[in-house]
Amino acid sequence: MLISKLTTEWEFWKDAKTEFLQGNRRPLILKVFLITWVFYGILYFSINRYNASRDYQYFFPEISLDSHIPFIWWMIFPYVTYYFFFLFPFFVEQTDEQLSRSIRFTQITILPTMLAFLIFLIIPVEVDLRDQIITQNRAAEVSMNLLHGVDTAWNGWPSLHILHSTFITIFFLKNFPDHKKARIYVFMLYVGLALSTLFTKQHYLLDFIAGLAIAYVPWILIAKKALFSSETI
Repeated sequence: MLISKLTTEWEFWKDAKTEFLQGNRRPLILKVFLITWVFYGILYFSINRYNASRDYQYFFPEISLDSHIPFIWWMIFPYVTYYFFFLFPFFVEQTDEQLSRSIRFTQITILPTMLAFLIFLIIPVEVDLRDQIITQNRAAEVSMNLLHGVDTAWNGWPSLHILHSTFITIFFLKNFPDHKKARIYVFMLYVGLALSTLFTKQHYLLDFIAGLAIAYVPWILIAKKALFSSETI
């Protein structure tokens, strides 16, 4: 029942979809913003603050390799591109069929996102890597202080940055085979973002791997079948 609801286009999008196809993208992008930035954001930061307040860690996922990954302060710039990934499928020209897939895919992102939030609550993990950060200039200090001021260290296992960016990039590459330049740009941004989760000391390697897993499983079991069932993949 839930899967059917998520894979069937909601009435919520109807007017905005019509305007998008007529050349006005703003109403649809605003609705995507409401779901992915506002709704997900409120839930994430509420759980993040709650886990910080209870100060309980289910397990310690750090491995020896984590301490050997260097801190590179300017990787914060690819790190913050995460907040635009949800909008990427709506930045390119597309057919009615492609747009329907983009909309339904946005709905489907609710499933892995809620799974990650549930894991955050049941298996809270603190990313205890911030003591390895050495800021050698004012820009680095300001950037990291801003990031840490917004996001407490309870942002761990799995990495939402990896989960969402992987899920979205797979979809983008599949849904827009003719947009070759856009596909290259999105993939390059994805690689930069993925690496930045480690080089900013925001995540452990196990956070990274868990994010990949929670992206690929819903893609294979649900999204790919629901959105591209008529194709051979």
